[in-house]
Amino acid sequence: MKFSCGLMALSITSCFAANIPGGLLLQAQHDTSTGSGQSYIFKADENVRLLNLHGSYNDMGREYGALQKVQLNTMYHAYQHYFQPGSQGESIRMYYSKLIANEEKSLLQGISETSGLSYQEALSLDVLPIVLISASGESFNHTLDSKFGLTPLAVIRSSHCSFLSVKGDKAYKDHSLVLRNMDFNTFAKAFLPYTLIVIYHPNNGDNSVATIGFTGFISGHTVINNKHIFIARNDASTSVPGNNLKGAVDSMRTMFYTALKPSTYDLSTTIRNLSGKTAIVSAILGVAAKDGSGTVYAPVTSVTESYPVLNANYNYFTNLYHQTKKPYPKEALTEETCVSQEGLHPPKDSASHACTRYQHIAKFVADHQHINVDQLKQFASVSVDQGGIYQTGFLKKYPVEEVTLHSIVGDVTTGQYYLHVYNEETPKIQQTTSWLPLDLAYFFQH
Repeated sequence: MKFSCGLMALSITSCFAANIPGGLLLQAQHDTSTGSGQSYIFKADENVRLLNLHGSYNDMGREYGALQKVQLNTMYHAYQHYFQPGSQGESIRMYYSKLIANEEKSLLQGISETSGLSYQEALSLDVLPIVLISASGESFNHTLDSKFGLTPLAVIRSSHCSFLSVKGDKAYKDHSLVLRNMDFNTFAKAFLPYTLIVIYHPNNGDNSVATIGFTGFISGHTVINNKHIFIARNDASTSVPGNNLKGAVDSMRTMFYTALKPSTYDLSTTIRNLSGKTAIVSAILGVAAKDGSGTVYAPVTSVTESYPVLNANYNYFTNLYHQTKKPYPKEALTEETCVSQEGLHPPKDSASHACTRYQHIAKFVADHQHINVDQLKQFASVSVDQGGIYQTGFLKKYPVEEVTLHSIVGDVTTGQYYLHVYNEETPKIQQTTSWLPLDLAYFFQH
């Protein structure tokens, strides 16, 4: 496999060999514009890159922009038509510009200084996921704030995902283990060549945070900080539809900002920092920490709130709410609805098959007295048709226009993780053994 350093101007980057735990890469790039940013390439999948950034938020943005210059420009030019003057994309970008935190604004400003993109173009990539969702054609129950002149935003039944954490007697050596499958509509396969892990090391006392997502999307879809806190977001618009775009911040940014806070260092502080927010779209946030696991529900109908875990030694969910927590609409899908179907053919609940995946996780947990990382990796990569949770894009029994873009399995206690990224070949065999080692413990120290 060949790797090239010719991704950016030589005045911005230089190449060097790197020996990183876990066999990360053959070559890396170094950002000479600030002297600290590094970009790594996985040996097993050159589409997956890792940025290791240091300094102020502006410095880290500059490093990001320099090291991802080609990818950022390619992505923007591929999707810039969504942000033409007068477009809904432009209106959404304007809305978000007033909501994002100063840290994110500084990152975007830094990106604009080295990438060749303007600040507004960098912000366009940052909000691209919600813009693409809005273009998918299924309307929200409510319209956006009228002062931005937005048409009704749309929601695709996607980004539903699956989450499982185990610890105590259910795990080994009392470690805290986690599994997270990130599902999205099949159109998002176009993002796969831009899969990006970014590790931020702020110099102002904030936590170091790793995000897993795609080029230009600052907050990522999964965040992990150096205090051994793992947070993942599942869409829950199936359970509680609608939107709240009157000062609300989307849950992905909520978890990114929370992970950065120095006060986010254990389960209780994480739950507290995630709670009490208003959500743009209903979501469920899964938290795994060294001292336990938690679930935060973020319906558009009220502020986010924590919910008791299923068991002291395990916790899991797909994209369904607990009916008993709130009087949600009668037609809402809930975990209770799925559990009541146990032993029967799972209901064809929606395009996401949330009940099916929920029951498959429940069976996996029940069938294993103790669960280790290798077992989690195997389960995460088994297709829904075969009793797992992996969305292949080629399902027969449970057809759905979704794929598992990436899976993350690991040990929250040690900071050792594994990443699987979707490709077109693995779905055909209904299972994958292609996992990339991700030693976050190493990177949080460097």
